[in-house]
Amino acid sequence: MFRVQFYPSEELTKVLGERANKAGVSVSKYVTDFLEAQLLPEKASSDVSITQLTIEVLQELKLFVEEKVHKKEQVQFSLDASDTYRNIPMTAGLKPSAVRASIGRSFRSQVEAGIPPFDHVCVANTDQGMSCGSGDGMLKWRKRGGRMAWYVYMLRCGDGSLYTGSTTDVARRLREHQNGTGAKYTRTRPPVTLAYTEEAPDRSAAQRREAAIKKLPRKRKLALIEGGTP
Repeated sequence: MFRVQFYPSEELTKVLGERANKAGVSVSKYVTDFLEAQLLPEKASSDVSITQLTIEVLQELKLFVEEKVHKKEQVQFSLDASDTYRNIPMTAGLKPSAVRASIGRSFRSQVEAGIPPFDHVCVANTDQGMSCGSGDGMLKWRKRGGRMAWYVYMLRCGDGSLYTGSTTDVARRLREHQNGTGAKYTRTRPPVTLAYTEEAPDRSAAQRREAAIKKLPRKRKLALIEGGTP
């Protein structure tokens, strides 16, 4: 690889900056992908560019966040809210993990820059990956000094039993339990539905609360689900 000096006009510089910003990539990356598409069409037809994937993912996440903000819903979600992100293919010889990391950095930059509607989103790195919260969740996140909230949850299994766990992303964890990748217990007792959630300030508090709920007799767990005091 070698460097090429490029001196665009002020007007072109503005256009390139706007398009690269929209794509969530650097100007250099945007120009490279653009030139490859124009000058190496055979390569462009066989490879999906990171720039194009980033544009698609950010657009899907934009629609997702706009819907939650419109409904005034406080949610936690990961980049898997984008169908394109969940199905990242091999790209220009890079492994899917490398492509996801690049898109994750682009998404974070959009959030940190406060580009609408991502000005309603907060981001934090957890041991379960990047999690986000829209709407009021952003305010709560800031009050906690940038720490992502944890949640304790109970699931009602197909045989009537209750399963208790903790996570930073209840929606994602529920999907995992429902598709059989959450836990051996729930995998053998479908269908699984969400019965109860409560917020905890951090991981340690969530794990302590999870352990406490697991020790409760079934009657007290049901009382907790129904809004009573366990």
